[in-house]
Amino acid sequence: MKALRGRRRVTVVLAVAVLPALMAGAAAADEALRVERRGIEGDPVSVSASEAFAADELHLRSDRRLSAYGTLRGDFSGALAGDDGRYRSGSVRRASLTWENDQAPVPFRVEAGDLSVDTSARTFNRSIDGASVLFRPRTTGPSQSMRLFSGSGEGGGSRYSGGRWRIEDTIVGAVSLSAIRYDGPAAEVPALEGINQDVGSLSWQRNLTVAGQRLSMEMEYGRFSGDYDAAGGHGHADTARFLALSGEGGMLPYDWRLSYERYGEDYRPAGADIPADQRITALQGGWRLAGGLAARARVRYVREALESDNPVDVRLTGLSLTGSMGPGDFSTDAFVSHREDELGEIERVTRALSANYVWQLIRHATLRAGLAGGMTRNRIEHSVTRHRRASIALDWRLWGGAWRASLSSVFAVRYEDGVIDYRGVRPTLGLSYVPGP
Repeated sequence: MKALRGRRRVTVVLAVAVLPALMAGAAAADEALRVERRGIEGDPVSVSASEAFAADELHLRSDRRLSAYGTLRGDFSGALAGDDGRYRSGSVRRASLTWENDQAPVPFRVEAGDLSVDTSARTFNRSIDGASVLFRPRTTGPSQSMRLFSGSGEGGGSRYSGGRWRIEDTIVGAVSLSAIRYDGPAAEVPALEGINQDVGSLSWQRNLTVAGQRLSMEMEYGRFSGDYDAAGGHGHADTARFLALSGEGGMLPYDWRLSYERYGEDYRPAGADIPADQRITALQGGWRLAGGLAARARVRYVREALESDNPVDVRLTGLSLTGSMGPGDFSTDAFVSHREDELGEIERVTRALSANYVWQLIRHATLRAGLAGGMTRNRIEHSVTRHRRASIALDWRLWGGAWRASLSSVFAVRYEDGVIDYRGVRPTLGLSYVPGP
């Protein structure tokens, strides 16, 4: 609890520093009022609940020019709400300051507060409460950048430190080297002994043109060393591999992407959402049709629990279509997923369909509507779960002189029938304001 309170103190102190910067510069604001009514009933599990929940969220942003080449940027967000899993009453949810200078001997950008850090999908992709510095040295050869960071994770009981060095060359391509250190509690057994991890990766990306087709090649090799839980997951080492090849037609309106991923049983970095012990193969392709229509198909095959005695296979096939219809634009998506294991203990089939429509009513107003539904059939337990969702939204754009604003209202309803029945209604009202120079 001490670490958690410390994280809140840092955020609140930084919020006090951010607010004057926001007021001094050209500030922009977003505010959203959310009201939600939820009802849950369960059978045979004894679950029955109905509750109403409301929250008022505020987001402020500001940019202030310190010189012709230097900028100070502030960001603050908070919420007024009753205690809920997503909110704490009167909480400061995010506060950060950014200072950058493009004309320093070594151009840099310094950030402090609640930061979003992404070194790669297989090493680190998290929000931290800490500091980061990005250097972009001037060179006569390939362009380079280096980012170093350190901070605490969600809850304040863990610490991430690391960095990424990236080199971009017109002939070789882009090469990135990432290294991350994690010290903190185990996610599964937080009360026991803490864990330590070292994760690194080497990635490469190259664009080229072959026979009039634009191709992109991507590779990444990651290595994990350390612990991942306090109940026996100590002193492990494993690897991750990623390959992808994508292309676009030169004269023909198509694109495609083929990818392969494999993650070892013990490749479990705390700072990335990686599916350990899996092999993933995916193929997707799109074609732009006449009349502004575009179709995209995808096929995905996943083998989970790869190194176990009972691996699970997941096969997914999907199709989407976008374009114009009547006075507006539409998008639809449908997919079928089949999940089963080798021993015949799991077999589930999921089918889902969604559709969205956007219609500009008048110059200042846009109407958005969405429908979605689906079902999952468990062939082992002989049960079926169905879900349905509907939403409608109206966006108003306002302006006067140099300022701009938008007002959005959303009303959403969701139903789910199965072992546990769910009913939810969620109206939302949002306001966004951007002043002139």
